[in-house]
Amino acid sequence: MRPILFFVLMLVCSVSWADWEWTDVTRSGERTWYHDKSTKRRSGSIVRMWTMIDHSALQAHGQGKKFKSAKVFYAFDCREKELAIISIVEYAGSMGGGEVVFSHAWKDNEWDWDPIVPGSFDDQNWKIACGKQ
Repeated sequence: MRPILFFVLMLVCSVSWADWEWTDVTRSGERTWYHDKSTKRRSGSIVRMWTMIDHSALQAHGQGKKFKSAKVFYAFDCREKELAIISIVEYAGSMGGGEVVFSHAWKDNEWDWDPIVPGSFDDQNWKIACGKQ
């Protein structure tokens, strides 16, 4: 079952950015953060949603590869105001374009739940995901 889930996630990640409905959330320095409300899926108090960070300059990945944008699949706990990263995919180009330089998906039991910092990008996305905005 897990290999199928990973395969499906990778298919979703490989769709060109034009097929997504990215909405600008905020800008800070050389980064722009986006979310895609059309990817929201709710299960009880947990909402899953894709976000993206687009950098104006190349960023260094820990494995020495360079990337310009990253799509991050989050789980937001609307009741506890926490989040966990489900999957991350880094791209050589802007807005999820170009070669995939890194990807990783965490199993449900590997999710690391973190509290959401008020006023942060994560807080803005939690409000969007949980219908607080």
